[in-house]
Amino acid sequence: MMSALQCRDFGFGRPMTDDELVRVNDLRREETHAHCVDVDASKSINKTSKKPLLLESPFVKHIHVGINNDGHWNSMHVSLQLEDVADCLRVLCPQHDVVVLFDHSAGHDRKREGA
Repeated sequence: MMSALQCRDFGFGRPMTDDELVRVNDLRREETHAHCVDVDASKSINKTSKKPLLLESPFVKHIHVGINNDGHWNSMHVSLQLEDVADCLRVLCPQHDVVVLFDHSAGHDRKREGA
């Protein structure tokens, strides 16, 4: 499985150069951008509200689902991925406002008894 974003300007996903990652991580070191907006998600997934440094492009995340929810991808992961992408877009195209649309397939909903 994967969680990916596409953009009218960049297309599907967006590889990032080492220089771009350095610039994004410099932004994330600034106090105003150092902590996640979704504190609950960050503390649950990363055990801290502080954003980790990006080592690769966050536009495409490959998910290897395991047993006992090990590797389980949920809305908290999506929230943090979106924050990572937003930081990248602040650096790559600061002149743009970002609008995000989600396509949530009903096929991904939990099955209800009797349904």
